[in-house]
Amino acid sequence: MTHRFSQNFTLLSNYTWSHCLSLSDFTGELTGPSFESPASPGLDYGNCGMNLDQNFNASLVASSPKFQGTWTNRLLGNWQISPIITAHSGLWFYATLGSTDNSRTGVEADRPIETGSPYHFVYNTPNSTASTRYVQILNPAAFSEAPVGSLGDEGRNSLEGPGFFNVDAALIRYFPRQGADEV
Repeated sequence: MTHRFSQNFTLLSNYTWSHCLSLSDFTGELTGPSFESPASPGLDYGNCGMNLDQNFNASLVASSPKFQGTWTNRLLGNWQISPIITAHSGLWFYATLGSTDNSRTGVEADRPIETGSPYHFVYNTPNSTASTRYVQILNPAAFSEAPVGSLGDEGRNSLEGPGFFNVDAALIRYFPRQGADEV
């Protein structure tokens, strides 16, 4: 969406809601994807690792108006501020048991059995704002090793990482040439 509010303001924004599912993520290896159980690759069907379910971007350009007074225009004219706002949901990931091969598949990338809530909220600091007072982290006590000869029940990319919010801004001042028409 692009909208020009007046001669001094322009807004450009977009929002995307999407979801990607796949059998594996490209890892850059020429040998192809790695599955937890090569005999049953369908067990690895899940969220794409680079999937962002929600993605929002907005940019605004606000220019100062042209003033009637010469000195007022020299001091306050020809300024421009341009903030860029980015926010998106977290990336998907999954826990592994390192180089454990309890499944006896030879892959050494076993996923655990999920025994409880994988997320844990931790009190951040007393000086934090209400929206950032609690931080969500992974709860290691919610995972255990699968018995020898079996696979864990945690799906590939079944855990969502923290979201992201960022604001960048630029403040610009134009200096017109002497004798040239001011923009």
